[in-house]
Amino acid sequence: MRAAIARRLPFSYGWVIVALAAMGGAFISGVTSWGLGVFVTPMQEELGWGRAAFFLPLAIGAVVAGVAGPLTGPLLDRRHGPLAWFLTGALTFSASLLALRWVEGLWAYYAWFGVVGGLGRYGLFTIRSVIPKWFIRRRGRAIAVIASGTSLGPLLFPAAIQALVEAVGWRDAWWVMGLISLTLLGPGSLLVARQPEDLGLAPEAPRTPSPTGLAEDEPAFTRRQALATPTFWLLVGAITLGTAGVRGLIPNLQPFFVEQGVPVRAASASFSVYALLSMSVAFAWGWWAERRGARIPFVTTCIWVTSSVGVLFLAHDAATAVLGMAYLGLALNGFFVLWQVFAPDVFGRTHYGAISGTLQPFNNAAIYGGPLVMGLAYDAGGYAAVFAAAGLLWAGATASAALVGKSAPPA
Repeated sequence: MRAAIARRLPFSYGWVIVALAAMGGAFISGVTSWGLGVFVTPMQEELGWGRAAFFLPLAIGAVVAGVAGPLTGPLLDRRHGPLAWFLTGALTFSASLLALRWVEGLWAYYAWFGVVGGLGRYGLFTIRSVIPKWFIRRRGRAIAVIASGTSLGPLLFPAAIQALVEAVGWRDAWWVMGLISLTLLGPGSLLVARQPEDLGLAPEAPRTPSPTGLAEDEPAFTRRQALATPTFWLLVGAITLGTAGVRGLIPNLQPFFVEQGVPVRAASASFSVYALLSMSVAFAWGWWAERRGARIPFVTTCIWVTSSVGVLFLAHDAATAVLGMAYLGLALNGFFVLWQVFAPDVFGRTHYGAISGTLQPFNNAAIYGGPLVMGLAYDAGGYAAVFAAAGLLWAGATASAALVGKSAPPA
């Protein structure tokens, strides 16, 4: 079926994989990051949970991904591995959202949103290890499209979830999100293919000359060889610290804005402004990486986002909230685009499934552990502690990114 579709398309089948990755990213970022803040107040008021307890399932999911990533990463380099894992992710992620309608106690919440949801979020993320196998010369653009699609999360989900919660309550809002996720992601998972060669297609031509300074033919690091390089661990440091800082901050932004006197709908609207800008500039960051290599723009985004933490902390009304989110939107998507270009550029596409399987647990730990860290910071010192922790994490990410250099191709 996939080969027949690929032969009839007027464009590369790789863009189908990109669209699926963007759709999965939109649901994950929309429901578990940007839209999650909408659920904070009504769920805490009804169930009486603290902020750290509310965000703990995201950290549990990070542990699940931390175990699954190194074990299943090599399977992503096999013919049917990516399809199986994306389908697993679509089913378990949707099930975790549907089940939240009936949650009463913390343990059920942790089991469904933490364990089952964590497996689902990991499964949906695995498709990103396939993208470098489909794109070489246009890798920056492909990943920019995914980042732009993921930005539909903040563009659509906070306002939609806010309207749902107001109309039917938080329980039925979870149920609706689960149904939509299952309807879109389940059938779409059957279109996943590992690489063009599996469908009888030729891979994209390499870049000439290589903008990363490497040989024209991409290197082929094995996972063991990649883990032996300082570049790998410096990338891990930059990715983990930066992602933890922003993913922990995001679910706290809406309640922070509201506490500062920003109307609820204006706070949600500021996320839409962020999304529109981040969708647009993602292509600029990807184009820069394709032309000049990813390192310098990667460091630039780290510096920019570090400064945006201070800008957001100064927001005190609707206008400054919108300005702060716009400032963040100009750079944050660049961070996520660039590390996903940099890693396969340095290590190659041949064993990237195994390599990304080792990278992904750190990324997931940051995505879902960040909110727990910020929840603990909030319980200890309020929003001042939250923004201070985010600033420190991003300062560390900037330092690690600045130290990243090229690795010589393996023998």
